Amino acid sequence: MWPLVLMLAMVLAGCQTSLFKNGGQQADSTQNSTDSAQQSSTNPPPSVFNTPKKPVGNYKASKVTGTYAGKKSVNRFIDTMVKKHDFDRRWLNGLFSTVQRQNKSIRLMDRYAPSKKKKNRPADYVGQPGRGSWSRYRRQFINDKNLQRGTEFWLSHKSTLRRVEREYQVPAHVIVGIIGVETRWGRITGDYVVLDTLSTIAFDYPRRSAYFTKELEEFLLMSREEGVDPRTPRGSYAGAMGLGQFMPSSFRKYAVDYSRDGVRDLMNPKDAIASVANYFKAHGWKPGEDVAVRANKSGSAYRKVKWGYSSNYTLRELSRVGVKPRKKIKTNEVSLLRFANYKSDEVWLGLNNFYVITRYNRSSKYAMAVYQLGEQLNKRVRPAKSASRESLLVLGES
Repeated sequence: MWPLVLMLAMVLAGCQTSLFKNGGQQADSTQNSTDSAQQSSTNPPPSVFNTPKKPVGNYKASKVTGTYAGKKSVNRFIDTMVKKHDFDRRWLNGLFSTVQRQNKSIRLMDRYAPSKKKKNRPADYVGQPGRGSWSRYRRQFINDKNLQRGTEFWLSHKSTLRRVEREYQVPAHVIVGIIGVETRWGRITGDYVVLDTLSTIAFDYPRRSAYFTKELEEFLLMSREEGVDPRTPRGSYAGAMGLGQFMPSSFRKYAVDYSRDGVRDLMNPKDAIASVANYFKAHGWKPGEDVAVRANKSGSAYRKVKWGYSSNYTLRELSRVGVKPRKKIKTNEVSLLRFANYKSDEVWLGLNNFYVITRYNRSSKYAMAVYQLGEQLNKRVRPAKSASRESLLVLGES
């Protein structure tokens, strides 16, 4: 997924819009009777939608014209789509004749590309974190305005969240946290034509060409299966769509028509909420288990070992470097998570469900922001439930 779009994409008026411009019910605060009848046990699985239809859009040309006229990589891609997926060549020629290069997408990809010094580093680099880096990152997402907006979103869709939590066994606060970090609950979803952004990066940005060529293939299949014009969907500068910012491949695998209107529309909160839950369930979410546990630290030995969501230690190994959990945990294998505040480090132990959150975005900071934002919203919306168990969230710096 693509959380950087939060700071860069065009701000939309709200989430009362369809990804495919075809409406659909949104808020559910007054629809309890309707919601009760719409059980996901009868909801068609995503495979029901993966049936080829006739592509939508009056596109037809003997060859590609315009921006990508004569470009060999475009013609090779069209050959693949014709041979592999039985698309009409003239239709594809006409469609790609409409594509406009998005130079801003390339600039933004460059801005966030790894520097030459960092190109061989793993996704979770284990060097010394910058002083205050976690404090600054966390403040982007966990602040008074976002807590108010997240509370409003939760209360507006509490019926859907309650049902999805029960049916998918993924906590509501984690779902709301994801949507908040990704798009501020639909306020920042991007207004780029997805076909244009994916094509631009696939054909004009060699460093990420392979990945985005595959996503462009998935996008055209998605458009055909969903019965939408490929020029209609809008999203981030990198092609992510909807409240949860799904890339096309994730859309095809995990998007759910929870509103039961025959369309998987990730600008519809019902579909978006269930789709995020479905994604987590498919990636191994363990119901009822913690996400992360705060740890005490002593000495400085912990600073010299690998840390991040991909690290793996036994509790005994961590004890040897001065790290011990603040509460008992069931598992003996954890990741070591280190977050730099201005005064000192926060040290946490990541569990299976923390790792599952990183499948959405491979960043320890991202996953912790999702977790802590969700925890704070949970305490606001369900204070009694939150107070009934030990809070894992420690505010401020220690």
